[in-house]
Amino acid sequence: PGERKLDRSVVLADMPKTARLALKFPLGFLDSPASCYALFTGLRGNVAAAHWCASQFHQRLLREVAKKIHGWWDSEAEMPEDFLYRGSHVGSLVKVLKEVIEALDHDLIHGSHGLGGCEGVVAVLIGENLVIAAVGQASATLLFQGADAVPLVPLLGQEEDDDEVPNGVPNGSNGATTSPLLISQLLPGQASEKGALLDSTGLRRAKSAYDAEGDVPATAEQDVVRRILRAPDAFSVLGIQDKGPEALAEVKTAYKKLALRVHPDKVRSCEPAEAKAAFARLDAAAKVLEALFDHNAEICRELHRILRCDPFTVKGASQLLQLSSDAEESQVKKAKEDLKQKLAKAQLQDALSEVQKGVDACSIAAETLQILRCS
Repeated sequence: PGERKLDRSVVLADMPKTARLALKFPLGFLDSPASCYALFTGLRGNVAAAHWCASQFHQRLLREVAKKIHGWWDSEAEMPEDFLYRGSHVGSLVKVLKEVIEALDHDLIHGSHGLGGCEGVVAVLIGENLVIAAVGQASATLLFQGADAVPLVPLLGQEEDDDEVPNGVPNGSNGATTSPLLISQLLPGQASEKGALLDSTGLRRAKSAYDAEGDVPATAEQDVVRRILRAPDAFSVLGIQDKGPEALAEVKTAYKKLALRVHPDKVRSCEPAEAKAAFARLDAAAKVLEALFDHNAEICRELHRILRCDPFTVKGASQLLQLSSDAEESQVKKAKEDLKQKLAKAQLQDALSEVQKGVDACSIAAETLQILRCS
């Protein structure tokens, strides 16, 4: 059977006509042409989020456009005095599209398709106003001079180094790569087994053991507890850095140092339930790494290397697969399969979840380089 189609598109060749026939309200005041095209692509084999966005986008856009009956001014200072007393909803087409996409993103994240995720690109043309928005790893190219794409919803983390990935997942994308997870099951500030993290910025992918809240003051004890709860994998829980554990004693030492700091009987400056959860996670992480190291120390270090790379970026995907970013498709496929075969040797019952994270990261890295080749 062929691959499942993950794209959903929306074409509004005549926005006033669509509004009149489908939504029962007029948009006759719009300049001509008045058209819209949107393309949403589901992530990780799941089309549900893309389908939901496609079904919702045009309805929300048309309702917001209807509020602009008096024009597209960016501020009241630009509006003719005749319109000021009417209290009209000022704002440009850019602002309208930004608000629609942000609202769509918010509702997607907090809905049943929040962890499916999708990427999208939207183009709206009304008279002489053309706005193009790309969300996720989507892009658009204008084939004429004098017009630039207008970025609307910036990726979280974009203010960091260009090689860093978005922390997460507004825009409907995240790090959970297997079965769906209900947001209601997530505990704020605690990374799930799938790597999803719900915090003050919304739903996103747990990125680092030292990915602190940033906007909430914390004591040293609270900081350690939170870092453990937010860690994306067992290595991050124990703070194993560099090239991974060189000896089993390294794992045990890391465990003992942290256990003294987060034991529920010793922590006084944070919630008892948080301290208890952090200690339980620390204990579980130590058992996983001890089992992995005892079974095969080399594979344990290789899993650590894989999980330290960020497969959602070109730099991280290249490092993970140990290839250049312009590697041939056959080379990428071979590197991915070789790593998966190596990790298959570590399929211990106590470490299935951690090994699966490594396997998923290999697949995502290969997908990232494939997207680069096609772009």
